Amino acid sequence: MTAAFTGTQRGMTPAQSARIEILLRFLGVTRVLHGACEGSDREFHDLTKGILRELYPGTPEQAEWASAHVAPGDRVWPVPNDAKPQISRDHRMVDRAPILIAAPLGRHEVLRSGTWATVRYAMGRLKAKPPHDVTVYLVFPNGVVLEHRYDPAV
Repeated sequence: MTAAFTGTQRGMTPAQSARIEILLRFLGVTRVLHGACEGSDREFHDLTKGILRELYPGTPEQAEWASAHVAPGDRVWPVPNDAKPQISRDHRMVDRAPILIAAPLGRHEVLRSGTWATVRYAMGRLKAKPPHDVTVYLVFPNGVVLEHRYDPAV
């Protein structure tokens, strides 16, 4: 099972990290995708040692970090060559995984947040993207998990 990950640049709380480790085992995740951003992505990278990882950097700095932290079998994708490389990177990850695990900074949705924009994209709430079968697991700072399953009837 493949899972994409998005999270705050400020990093995860201990409760988020612990819950995500449990969630990965529970879901039987064997491959993960993340953006190599500072903060939560890099913490997630450390949590997923032993799982096949695909890194999708959105900036040259992220690409440099990703190249320096890959293990055998991991893959680093090139930085997208477009006007908004981090957004297109996030969309590519969601499009390639049936699961999105998100570790936002707080419980309330925030506009102008990359984490929440990725969640909105996965839930099909953006006009530019039709909904598809992605299950989103929001892991809040206190460790509470909210599961959102795709429902074509909605």
